[in-house]
Amino acid sequence: MVWGGGYYPDDFFYDACDEMGLIVWQDFMFACCVYDLTEEFEESITAEFIDIIKRIRHHTGLGLWCGNNEMEMFLEENKDGWCKNPIQFSDYIKMFEYIIPKVLKQYDPQTFYWPASPSLH
Repeated sequence: MVWGGGYYPDDFFYDACDEMGLIVWQDFMFACCVYDLTEEFEESITAEFIDIIKRIRHHTGLGLWCGNNEMEMFLEENKDGWCKNPIQFSDYIKMFEYIIPKVLKQYDPQTFYWPASPSLH
């Protein structure tokens, strides 16, 4: 698993996984936080999604794209504390239920997408 709170590994990591027959669970780089989805931020993350998808989509070891790590859990369990602004909840839905799936549909429609880990849905 490539954890959403880390970084996107270099190509040699994915090459090694392909050679060894390892399946990669690839998180996008979002973890344990809420994000305000400004117009500029949306443009920035969309460009990032396109870049990483195009870079690693050809690897046979890529088994799954995951939107984030532990964000849905925090939103569901702590709406009054961790995510106090209702706009942040709607921004979360837009990012992980609309933007990422839309980009993946265009650039890597054959690889499965899961919005969050863990997910209650």
